[in-house]
Amino acid sequence: MSNALLEIGVEHLPARFVKSALSQLEENARKLLAEKRIGFSGLRAAGTHRRLALIIEGLETASPDMETESLGPAASKWKTADGKYTPQSTGFAAKHGLTPDKLYIADSAKGAVLAAKKIIKGEPANDILAAVFPKLVSSLQFPKTMTWEETQFRFARPIRGFLALNGDRNVPFELAGVKSGKKTAARQMTGSKPVSVSSAEEYIGALRGEGVLAEPEDRRKALVSAVASAAARLGAKPALDEALLEETVYLAENPVAVTGGLSLRFMKLPPELIITVLKRQLKFFPVLNAQDELEPHFIAVRDGTSENQDEVRQGFESVVEARLSDAVFFFEKDLAHSLDDMRGRLNGVLFHEKLGSMYLKSARVEHIAKWICERIRQDMHVDEAVVSRASQLAYADLTSEVVREFPELQGHMGGEYAARAGESPRAALAIKEFYFPLTAKSGLPATPEGAIVSLAGKIDTLVGDFAVDMVPTGSEDPHALRRLAAGAVRILMEKGLPLSVSELAGCAYDSLPPDFKSGDVTRRINILRRDDCAPENACANPLDKDRVTRGVEEFVWSRAETILAEKGFGFDTVRAVRKAQFDGGRLARPLSLSEIFARAAALHNVRKNPDFAAVAVSYKRVANILRKAAEDKVEIAAEISEAAFAAKQEGELYCALKTVRARVFPFLSHLRAAQPDYESCLLEMASLKPQLDSFFDAVMVMDPAPEIRANRLALLKELHVLLGSVADLSQLQ
Repeated sequence: MSNALLEIGVEHLPARFVKSALSQLEENARKLLAEKRIGFSGLRAAGTHRRLALIIEGLETASPDMETESLGPAASKWKTADGKYTPQSTGFAAKHGLTPDKLYIADSAKGAVLAAKKIIKGEPANDILAAVFPKLVSSLQFPKTMTWEETQFRFARPIRGFLALNGDRNVPFELAGVKSGKKTAARQMTGSKPVSVSSAEEYIGALRGEGVLAEPEDRRKALVSAVASAAARLGAKPALDEALLEETVYLAENPVAVTGGLSLRFMKLPPELIITVLKRQLKFFPVLNAQDELEPHFIAVRDGTSENQDEVRQGFESVVEARLSDAVFFFEKDLAHSLDDMRGRLNGVLFHEKLGSMYLKSARVEHIAKWICERIRQDMHVDEAVVSRASQLAYADLTSEVVREFPELQGHMGGEYAARAGESPRAALAIKEFYFPLTAKSGLPATPEGAIVSLAGKIDTLVGDFAVDMVPTGSEDPHALRRLAAGAVRILMEKGLPLSVSELAGCAYDSLPPDFKSGDVTRRINILRRDDCAPENACANPLDKDRVTRGVEEFVWSRAETILAEKGFGFDTVRAVRKAQFDGGRLARPLSLSEIFARAAALHNVRKNPDFAAVAVSYKRVANILRKAAEDKVEIAAEISEAAFAAKQEGELYCALKTVRARVFPFLSHLRAAQPDYESCLLEMASLKPQLDSFFDAVMVMDPAPEIRANRLALLKELHVLLGSVADLSQLQ
């Protein structure tokens, strides 16, 4: 066995290309080597923006011989009656390099057939690698590629060298006009001659001796240490942004930290603006004091050490000076205008040709936010004046100079301008957090006012896009509706807003432009729905409110399912709660997502109770009996008559049912607490197990006597309503 190595030497790759390329090297090499039937003990990729390398550990010296069996024509076609080989057997044998006397008979699905056995000789490892390495290089995919030489080979950047070794031997091949060898380029900044590498085992060490840290994890550790040490020398700490760390790991082969200073005149800028310039534009690390306040310093990263370090620092400071001077210009220009002026300019910013300008969108968001306040007024305290003002100004900063230059600061700059203009602190905070959550796991708006305004904006975008047939596809989601829907789910669920998605979507639809709703838009939409919940005629008619709101509700629910699954709830638990909202395929009892979460959590906990599990089984039996009775049009009594009970088990079950119903009613009707106690409710239902067992052991529901049968069905109908009041237990598996 030996270790093998392939290094692709390239011109400067974009940092975002490198990590994916290294992952592809490992994955694709595993497939190509498996195709060649050669074994190895491990694969690991390493590299920088100037070299992509794959190390194959424990490579076998050759692939093994392989015996194959090929099936041919029927055995009767082997020879003629006079013992001569037939044309069929002769041709089949020749196809496999054999004479017909070397064939044999084998059993197959078609019966006895002729068969040929062939030995495929193994190949030496060097020959295999000489074939695999060029294919491996060609297999790499990049967001953008280019050509630079006569063969028109495409790669992210021009290839300048191949280092290919198997043990201490070169693996010869040529690709893109470049021949493989036993040398690798030194670090670009040193101008050193190429470095000879005698074996795959020495590769990492040989590069380290030249100041190149080929292993990404080694560079990451060196980077974190260098940045932390540089900040410590300033008596501060670095703002270690994970995304910036990840990118910087692939920007330098030997990261060295360089500290620089900011002119104090820039410190009047909002800290987030300075941080954005440093991180996003310049890839520098900001510096914070012990109170996490921004200091007038930064930490840049250069590739290796050299002379003239002061000149390097001055160069970095000059770049920062220029960029922050631009930021000052934009910021001061914005301060000359009020947020109301900025909002007025939204009339000139188109959101969608059928949905109007961003100004009209802001008006819709204000209307939706006001409606939310009215709907939840009895359940939670909200400063409605704050909601109104924040919803008016939420999009205003889109016309600001700073946000035009730095789109990632939308919302944040609006909050900054609102605070400086004297708006209430809660309104300014709501504007700042309007786009929250920014990612699946990031924070939500801190205040209920901020949550309401943020939710209103998300719902308006979702409904508007569905209304104009901008439903996300597998590859396209121009307004990031999946992220917006997930954010809406989290706000509704975690903030406890007592609103259903269908209600919200209906309000948002009513806010759409009048000419839009009058019928000018005739395209249909593809509703994302589940067949078991959707009416048969969904999408059968032209666009209307029901189609749009149902589509949005189903789309948001698909995101809610994912979030609930991440919280540990089983699929059948979530489905049981979901189905409790429907009656014959119609969304009859819309629940808020906070209530769905509470019900799912209770069901998740209680279903472990053996008595409850037995009751759930009985519920399925009850549901099946009632369904069959409905199909056969069997009469069900309008009311339960105790006088019609023919068995004591009927009376016992009815008495227990009434007792449990009386106990459950306060839990479901908010009489005991602001939040219904669904777990207690389900445990009360579990107490029916003895009576249910006795009933089904002793009583035949479909009694021949019509009056007894109808009364028993009425009893089961009442039982079905009670047991299904929290979740559709028939969905539990």
